[in-house]
Amino acid sequence: TKREETYAESFHGIAATFGNLEAANCASCHGFHDIRPSNDPRSRVAKTNLPATCGQCHPGAGARFAEGRVHIEKTRESAPGVFYVRTFYTWFIGILMVCFLGYMAIEVYGYRRRRRQARPPGP
Repeated sequence: TKREETYAESFHGIAATFGNLEAANCASCHGFHDIRPSNDPRSRVAKTNLPATCGQCHPGAGARFAEGRVHIEKTRESAPGVFYVRTFYTWFIGILMVCFLGYMAIEVYGYRRRRRQARPPGP
């Protein structure tokens, strides 16, 4: 898996990229000197320990909160829901921007045309 890449695309990674000093980093969840595999019961990211680990930054985080995945590869195979929603929004936002720019161009054209027609004839 691509841990660094999926972290960078996560909410925490994006917040850290934009300078949020309180955003979780690798050590926030995995620890500093006690990093263990997620299937080790002593690991901070073991399924049974996730509510406590998440609860350090998210008070009241329970088992349901901790079920959310952080490292998600946004591919059709591994996370189809995330993939299709992301694809939809990428296209939707792109189309909206094109429509908005087209609207602005039409408005500028109309404004210039009205100004030209309102000008008195020159000598």
